[in-house]
Amino acid sequence: MDIMIGIGLSAMLFFSLREEYICPGAYDWFISIVLTTLGLIFLLGREIIPIWISISLGNGFVVLGSIYFWMAFRKYTKTYRKTDISFTLIAPLASLLLLYCYWVEPENIAIRGEIVSFVLALFSLASLYIALNHIHKYETGRWLSVVSLIFNLVSYIYRGTSLHLGSHYSGLLEYSSASIILVFSTGIALLTAGFSIMLMTYQWLARRLYIHATYDALTGVYNRYALLEMSDTLELTTDLSKTKWCLAMVDIDLFKSINDMHGHPVGDLVLRHIAQTLKQSIRHNDILARYGGEEFAVVLPGANIENAKSWAERVRQLIASTPITIGKASISVSVSIGLTESSTAEYRLPDLVKNADSALYQAKQSGRNRVCCSEKNAPSN
Repeated sequence: MDIMIGIGLSAMLFFSLREEYICPGAYDWFISIVLTTLGLIFLLGREIIPIWISISLGNGFVVLGSIYFWMAFRKYTKTYRKTDISFTLIAPLASLLLLYCYWVEPENIAIRGEIVSFVLALFSLASLYIALNHIHKYETGRWLSVVSLIFNLVSYIYRGTSLHLGSHYSGLLEYSSASIILVFSTGIALLTAGFSIMLMTYQWLARRLYIHATYDALTGVYNRYALLEMSDTLELTTDLSKTKWCLAMVDIDLFKSINDMHGHPVGDLVLRHIAQTLKQSIRHNDILARYGGEEFAVVLPGANIENAKSWAERVRQLIASTPITIGKASISVSVSIGLTESSTAEYRLPDLVKNADSALYQAKQSGRNRVCCSEKNAPSN
């Protein structure tokens, strides 16, 4: 039963790995299940193959599968180090130790069972620690793996302890509570591990797509698509409560010249610097997004045009007075800001973007490095 489960899961994971986007650790999880299944085949085949081969290769592959499962979690959680591959040497060392025990005392099955059980328990505990590290409540795939690893850990400890304390030393294929629990727990562990791996892969991809669809890759702030999505809620709230809000369009002055003179990598640093400055200058309920190119949009809920202008002037002065240090050189950067305020007639984002862009154009035409309000808010300008 365990072997058939392992073969089925290996086939499913094999076809999953052919997808274009695979989460970190997926290949190692696949290798882990294949190795575990191969080990079970060798253990089951001890009636037709020499027992020393069954003992060494069967247990060796199972231990190696447990190590790869641990390494997969290390890669998934981005804690993997190149030196971790050296832990795979534990598998052949365990095989040699089991062979030595067999040659010294062939009838003493318990000592071999104890060695394997406690080695597997050790790596189950290590995988459990990594799986629980910074886990989020919505990561149901990881939680399923946690359940599987706890089940594994308990069954390995129970088998190892019962073999150590029991008066009758039973083999893996003999009828005893330790052997029965181990066989059934292996099947359950394979099933839960396989489903949790596929679920984690799906959730990783969904989270990755969400991040790319919501955040700007260069600056880390919201992108234009996310701003448009959030504006629906903002517009509904405004329509119901009649609460005003302001929109600021922030544009980096002479950004093309920065790129032409210093190169695009420096231009990217400038964009990140401006985004970070804006992020540190807004309130927790304000919305900052990269609207496109060198232009940022800042939504200021509950603010009137006077509040927005006061904020914009502080940001403009802060950016203008803080040169960006790049190596031994420094670059002075300024921004122009266009402001507009919502009204009962105009409270939808496209309308306000149009008004704020007009104000931004006025700021550019007036000499840059300044704040201008839209014509509808001219008395406050």
